[in-house]
Amino acid sequence: MSLRYYLTFIDEVPEAANFRRASSCEPSRVRSTEEELLSAEVEGLADRAAHLTRLTRLPPAAAPVPVPSLPTAVETGAISATSPGSRGHPELCRRPCLHFARGECPRGADCVYCHLPHPQRAVSLDKRMREWVTTLAPCNLLALVLPRLRACVDAMPVDFTERAGLCARAFLLALEQETARLGPPTLVPESQKILKRLNLMTLAMLMGLIVRCPAPSVALLAKEALEDLRRL
Repeated sequence: MSLRYYLTFIDEVPEAANFRRASSCEPSRVRSTEEELLSAEVEGLADRAAHLTRLTRLPPAAAPVPVPSLPTAVETGAISATSPGSRGHPELCRRPCLHFARGECPRGADCVYCHLPHPQRAVSLDKRMREWVTTLAPCNLLALVLPRLRACVDAMPVDFTERAGLCARAFLLALEQETARLGPPTLVPESQKILKRLNLMTLAMLMGLIVRCPAPSVALLAKEALEDLRRL
């Protein structure tokens, strides 16, 4: 089947049809140009219709199979698990790594800061509080920190290993013996703000305060115990 445009009409041209040229006056050149353009467009309609018919008969393209994305290092915790600063998370780890929180830690698995999530911001003593703590005698420092330290060890999460629990309790026992050796504490005015912060500090932070104790034996005891706990 073929189509033609003739005098503003679209006609189907039979296969063996012969047409006589019209005996009317020849149309103007402008009219003839428009007729030629429209005629050429109409002649292409049949070809386009046949092409579209073939396309509709083609089988539909298979839907792309979604490829699951690989989990990132942040999601799997691959880097976090091997980061030295992440050991003992959340009670014994170091403070959160700021670079890892932004998605890129230049030290990676060698980072000394924690790569695991910390839902709550870490609580620590400000500069003024730390200066006040350094003025305390060893007996007074232990009297201030030991009750909070004992409560923290008793509340250790169940996912802590049994060896870590035994190590923490052995440290408490040795610390109590050192406290008895140092003698009774003297009365010290305790700041309510410091007590409130001590109650919110992690086990590692409390042990860090004892590491700064003026008594060398107490400081060494806390340092070794903290290192042992982070290795377990």
